[in-house]
Amino acid sequence: MNPIKPTYIHSLTPLRGLAALWVTWFHYQVVIAPVINPDFSLLFDKGYLWVDFFFILSGFIIYHVYGTYFKDKVAWPKYRKFIIARFARIYPLHFFTLAILILYQFFFLAVEPEQAFGHYSNPAYIPFHLILANAIGLTGDISWNVPSWSIGAEW
Repeated sequence: MNPIKPTYIHSLTPLRGLAALWVTWFHYQVVIAPVINPDFSLLFDKGYLWVDFFFILSGFIIYHVYGTYFKDKVAWPKYRKFIIARFARIYPLHFFTLAILILYQFFFLAVEPEQAFGHYSNPAYIPFHLILANAIGLTGDISWNVPSWSIGAEW
């Protein structure tokens, strides 16, 4: 049983691109190179709000794709297929990115031990990332792949 193939909504693609660019710019501007005075424009200072837009857009798209799938009731076989499809879409890149970041820290351990496993790379938090529980406050800190909190929150 597959969900009914909905029509592709072409107008959402540019919105996703714009939101992705804005979130990227916000992280670049805040974390790497704070070059814009926040008094200059709230458009730049409030760039994190585009993450909220992504959440809303994700919910809309999930409903658009699966709304008729669960129209009558949420039965276990359909729900299982839905969860597997969502997991298969999200988890591989999340796992790959986490693995690269862990390897990166081992590189630092070999080259500059005092730089390895710092504030954002606490090995105790790896299990939380592996089960996508890095956004629910159990670690008390954001670590490893910091932007992945949104994937954990959505999951």
